[in-house]
Amino acid sequence: MKILLLALLSNLLLTSSLMAACPASVNGKVLDENGAPIAGARVHLVEILGSPLNTNRYLGPFYAGADGKFDAEVAIQGPGTIFVIAK
Repeated sequence: MKILLLALLSNLLLTSSLMAACPASVNGKVLDENGAPIAGARVHLVEILGSPLNTNRYLGPFYAGADGKFDAEVAIQGPGTIFVIAK
């Protein structure tokens, strides 16, 4: 089954890029190939760290509600990329 994620990183909020761990909010909606929400979908977040000395950090799982929406409050290392996978 194909899964489409909408607006996953549209609400990524960083409060400070100078802190070791920054609070961030990642939210979105998990949809199937027909645009129907997938209730209870498991959403995995992985922070991609830029330094070759660092490894990626796993930040999940989180679960979508009955409407397919999820909201994840996480602590990240700073500005960068969060990889999102939904199953």
